[in-house]
Amino acid sequence: MPLKENNKAHVNNESTSLSNKTCNREVLMQTLTVHLQNGQKNMPIRCLIDSGSQRSYLTKRIMKHMGYVSTGQEKMVHSLVGGVQETHLHKRYRIYVGILDGTYNCNFEVFDQEKIC
Repeated sequence: MPLKENNKAHVNNESTSLSNKTCNREVLMQTLTVHLQNGQKNMPIRCLIDSGSQRSYLTKRIMKHMGYVSTGQEKMVHSLVGGVQETHLHKRYRIYVGILDGTYNCNFEVFDQEKIC
């Protein structure tokens, strides 16, 4: 924003950029703990928040443990690092999750995945 002093416009040419340069090899990801619910079953799980992802996934082991029933399936092409593409068939599920204090719950669609890392 131009600053006026003695009727002359001065422009602030300073800029700020955010970066995250660290010598530490650990990468910390955003996570959230929620309650996964299905009927009388209730299980706390830790969710990885990936704001760039187009889909949400839960492990096949958790789907089986919670007794969720698939609502369909979808063939997906996964684009991996280095330009590698793999095609996988994923089952679709409608799950019910809530925050730990029970004041908010919602349904949403997820796909199964053997391993999430």
